[in-house]
Amino acid sequence: MKKPKRKILLLLLPSAIIFLCAGIFLTVDAIKFQREGIKTQAEIVFIEQKDVNDENAEITVYVKYTVNNTEYTGKLNFYTSSFKVGSLVPIYYLQNNPSTISYARMQFFLPVLFFVSAVVCLGFCVYIFLSKQVLNEL
Repeated sequence: MKKPKRKILLLLLPSAIIFLCAGIFLTVDAIKFQREGIKTQAEIVFIEQKDVNDENAEITVYVKYTVNNTEYTGKLNFYTSSFKVGSLVPIYYLQNNPSTISYARMQFFLPVLFFVSAVVCLGFCVYIFLSKQVLNEL
């Protein structure tokens, strides 16, 4: 195998493992909220935007919601440009820790994205490995 292919494999394999682990972690977290979480509506009270650089911004959405006559404020783990202050969004909170919340929609989007990335990386690894095998047989 040529050295550039080896370098690509050394980059792709760890990337695939990282993507796979992140996908598993996020999937377990999403399943936990779906099984143990209680769904409710939260009101968006503030959308904070911090400019990271000229092209990117870090956006944090703050919501308030009520559990057993106690009002909580928390950070939402998701943002879309359709969010507006005053809008209601569905969330899950954990009954044993109501301050822990998760956006109730698009929970599996990020895990699926990580799993697809892992498959793409592994696919390229297999392709590189098999192309090396075919070249050796010629």
